[in-house]
Amino acid sequence: MSIDELYTFLKYLSNKSQSGNLTPVQFNISAERAQVEYFNKQYREYQKTREVTDAISVWLVDSIINPDPTTGQVPYPSDYKHVAGVRHIRFVSGIATPVAVEEVTTNDLGTFLMSQVTPPTLKYPKMAYYNSYMLFAPKNVGAIQFDYFRQPVVPVWGYTVVNNRPVYNPATSVNFEAVDSDLNEITFMMMSHLGIYLSSQQVVAYAEQMKTENV
Repeated sequence: MSIDELYTFLKYLSNKSQSGNLTPVQFNISAERAQVEYFNKQYREYQKTREVTDAISVWLVDSIINPDPTTGQVPYPSDYKHVAGVRHIRFVSGIATPVAVEEVTTNDLGTFLMSQVTPPTLKYPKMAYYNSYMLFAPKNVGAIQFDYFRQPVVPVWGYTVVNNRPVYNPATSVNFEAVDSDLNEITFMMMSHLGIYLSSQQVVAYAEQMKTENV
């Protein structure tokens, strides 16, 4: 379902429920809230199971980062939301071997750095998260395989004004990032935000009615 189809459907439901006229501004605000709500739900499920489902994989990014060899620091990707996995690419006899990087607190990292017994090494690297950057030890850790979940895009029903009426503009529109099977869930999220109170049976009935009326 495109964002235009969803907007048309919600306008229809808003009219049927006598919730008032649904404006593009109202729709776009609700769409952004629903996208964030949907992402947070999928991420909570991922935290519980550590299973990369079709739904959460939409936002999974596989990247290579290179910490500064003099400081061990590297900034977060501009679209970073949550970490998924961190591995150091270590070369053993010329063969690239991924090594898990241990994620520790900033305090623990300081303890490891001062340790004469268990300091961070290329075989057992450490990392800690700071406000605007990540810190890796040892500093010369080199390339890092950094998997993370990016921020969802902001869905937008783009439009131009023709004869004082908003007209859909696909060039400036952005669809939801969601698997097709979950678009119904997003629809109900938006209905809740917009004060459209209908049962699932009523929604299905109105969807069939729209088809009959060729809306």
